[in-house]
Amino acid sequence: MKPELDLLSLSKKIGYQWEEIGVYLGLHQHTIKSIDSNFRYQCVQEKAFDMLVKWCEYVPKDMDASVLLTRALRACGMHDVARDVELPAEIFHGPSEL
Repeated sequence: MKPELDLLSLSKKIGYQWEEIGVYLGLHQHTIKSIDSNFRYQCVQEKAFDMLVKWCEYVPKDMDASVLLTRALRACGMHDVARDVELPAEIFHGPSEL
């Protein structure tokens, strides 16, 4: 399965909690506001997908992204989704500043 499809599937499950999850993942508030503004006429799934893509770009390669994402999902009360999270390592691009 392509990594983009994993993020697409996950974005459908995240839905309206995308902003809260973005905060728990460490995205800056201006990044979240930018996503919201850029996708204001799009469905919430598009916003969730873009948030995940942006976050993936900044996850350091030496960190276990699945663990970080699972923690964020659990913190938002999305325990069922957290149990299903397994993201392939190739979707993460390495360290940078959020």
